[in-house]
Amino acid sequence: MHEIELSGCPLQPGTPLKVSTKAWGNWGIEWQNDTEFQELVNKSEEAYDQEWTSTSGKGLRDIARAAEMAGLGDANKRLNDAVGTEVGKIGLNAKENLCVVDLGAGSGDTTMAVLRSAPQLKENGRFCLVDPAKSSLQEARSRLAKSGLIGEKNLEVISGKDLDALQSLPAGSVDLVVANAALHHHAFLNPVFQGIARILRPGGWLVIGDWHCTMWLKPIGVLKLLDGVEWPGKAKQLAALRDRFRTSDSGILSSSPELAIADQQIGKFWLSYAQVKDPSNPPFLMLEGHRPAGEYVSELAECGIRVRRGPIRLLPGSELLSVLVAQKE
Repeated sequence: MHEIELSGCPLQPGTPLKVSTKAWGNWGIEWQNDTEFQELVNKSEEAYDQEWTSTSGKGLRDIARAAEMAGLGDANKRLNDAVGTEVGKIGLNAKENLCVVDLGAGSGDTTMAVLRSAPQLKENGRFCLVDPAKSSLQEARSRLAKSGLIGEKNLEVISGKDLDALQSLPAGSVDLVVANAALHHHAFLNPVFQGIARILRPGGWLVIGDWHCTMWLKPIGVLKLLDGVEWPGKAKQLAALRDRFRTSDSGILSSSPELAIADQQIGKFWLSYAQVKDPSNPPFLMLEGHRPAGEYVSELAECGIRVRRGPIRLLPGSELLSVLVAQKE
């Protein structure tokens, strides 16, 4: 019902259920009560699960090549390094059994960046890496063992959804949560931030690195981007999209110059992806939960977590790659 499929187009939008729930009304997504809203949120989470279950190393290399072509460099490395740097600035005490949780840990890059910037955690830190992909966690365990940054006894991996892990970990047991390029996989942020607040001890820290833009908050963002792509039947399919969402190619998306540049950069990234994507790899879908960093700030505050630094912007004049440093009250 909500899926957008474009026959023959090298870029596929996917479902608007994956965009921020605060933007669902712009996409004509409606619900009558809390039960219907939660059903839609569940469908959004399922859509992300299905996409990432089919992800391969080759597909991720397509993403990396597109970022390079778009002038973003190694975007996720930039975010990982910045997250590690900010953790180092916090000045965590090397107390016994200080607990760190890495959400969306993947193959361990964020944890490695944290350990390089805060080497005092090597002996007394306990790291819990959470990711839905078992193969990525196996790679993370192997890489961390070879790196010498942390001993096996101080490392735990949880293969599963971050929402599930946030409910299973003991309340008030965690000193630091890090999450890099992971939280935009949620259309509805409140359960995630509530879960993080639950496991953090009072005064515990949260460091988030993520992609931020406004491109997907309205159908106009997709229409403007697809205008730069050529494929058979383009004019007819775009006209159908305009009619379906009762929109035109005019209008304003961004609320600030930094977000306007971020929108341009994410658009260039997807146009680059259309050029470099290997047809044999399952496609990544455009619509995601990217939103302004300010939305993170306000929703964290509602959960009792205050942003102390940020957004720290990693690209000149742009909010696209940003880091937030927050603390539970």
